[in-house]
Amino acid sequence: MKIGLSTTAIEPSRTGGMLDGLGHYTLHLRGGLRAVGHEVVGYSFPSLFGRRSTLREGSPMPAPFSLMAAAALGGLPKFRPDCDLFHITDFKVVPMRIPTVVTVWDAIPLLHPEWLSRRIRLAAPAIIRRVVPRADQVITGTIHGAHEIAAHFRIPESRISIVPWGIEEHWFEPISESVRQAVLDRYGLKPGYFLTVGTVQPRKNIDTLLAAYRLLPPSLRQQHKLVIVGRYGWGEPKLLARLTEAIGGGDTIWLRSVVSDEEVRALYAAAHVYVFPSLYEGFGIPLLEAFASEVPVVASNRTALPEVGAGAAIEVDPLDAAEMADAMRVLAQDASMRAECIGRGRRRAHELTIDAAIMATVAVYEKTLAMGKVAR
Repeated sequence: MKIGLSTTAIEPSRTGGMLDGLGHYTLHLRGGLRAVGHEVVGYSFPSLFGRRSTLREGSPMPAPFSLMAAAALGGLPKFRPDCDLFHITDFKVVPMRIPTVVTVWDAIPLLHPEWLSRRIRLAAPAIIRRVVPRADQVITGTIHGAHEIAAHFRIPESRISIVPWGIEEHWFEPISESVRQAVLDRYGLKPGYFLTVGTVQPRKNIDTLLAAYRLLPPSLRQQHKLVIVGRYGWGEPKLLARLTEAIGGGDTIWLRSVVSDEEVRALYAAAHVYVFPSLYEGFGIPLLEAFASEVPVVASNRTALPEVGAGAAIEVDPLDAAEMADAMRVLAQDASMRAECIGRGRRRAHELTIDAAIMATVAVYEKTLAMGKVAR
């Protein structure tokens, strides 16, 4: 099968070289499809004011997304890439003359536009609401996501396939002590810290995590620093001010430029407790990364995280700093609770693998092709 794949989410000129969840999904999907024998051809949207020559991961789409979506919705000719099927891994759906599949993890642009960057918030929700339903099939990772997509995009459930994503096998392999120590030395860290990973943006709820950490006893904070890994995405200036203040206190460290998979694995391996305080997740791959790395987890009890975690994490109200702090303290100090959570997490991570997700994704492609093109 020759598959067209949207690669905008992994374009270095668009990501700064540090991938978010969509980027990692796109990267591993491309590799997984090629590994099972499919030809994958990447296509990336140029930015509205950028140069097409800066694109590295995919051939340029004919025009930026906003212009192509507007043109297609206005009845102008549709794009026809030389592929059997096209898979869009973000919301950037443009009607095509070949069958299309889109992965939609959540309905955030419609439910919480305030969590989007200002540039995206001004136009994206109106466009997304119209273009996503034009895909032939929609893939999402959880039952929670399927219900929200059906309700808010008004897509029949018969066109939604649940394909839980997974973790790569190398996450279960112990990272060498020399590599782990080299990464810790590079960032000036000592093992045994509280860790969170993800782009710093409003829905990641870093504010409450900072507040919870400040509620821990000074002796515990001295023993276990807080390490935040992720580039700055967007948000209120107040968040940056609070982060700057926390960093100035000496017990909080923000790593904004960790780019290699090996470095991230080493940072997980040296963590004492992982904290996932997000207000909204369509899936939550860091949860599985922490489970596979044998790090006990404190996680938000909202949206898809309880479904993905399946009881392996201590779940808390993400807006209750005191409850979050108490869970962090328990997992930092209670050896039996730590062991129980680590065991449950490891088992859960083994249940969700990328190999299984790739095969399920290919089954969606085959279903889409068998159904033929829907009328557009």
